[in-house]
Amino acid sequence: MRDINNIQLQIQQNRADDELDFSKKENSELDFSEMAVKQLIEVFEFVLGSLSNTASYLRLWALSLAHTQLSEVFFSMSLEFSIENEKLMNFILVFISIYL
Repeated sequence: MRDINNIQLQIQQNRADDELDFSKKENSELDFSEMAVKQLIEVFEFVLGSLSNTASYLRLWALSLAHTQLSEVFFSMSLEFSIENEKLMNFILVFISIYL
């Protein structure tokens, strides 16, 4: 009778151990899937950040080019005319009108 009871106890313990092993496997799979999702989100954030920074630098570059072109046009339309004519009075009038 004792042998039968011991065998039944061992079977129950083995079942309990198998259930624990199964729950550990589920947790490890869950941990892996959770980690994979978090890493995917991190990669997505990194790519979006890189694209955003690139677009920002391109906007700054375009603004710099536009500023350069506007400065050149302003110089050629106002100051260059008075300098080429070598009239001091034109230069003084342009200088005063710009800085006032």
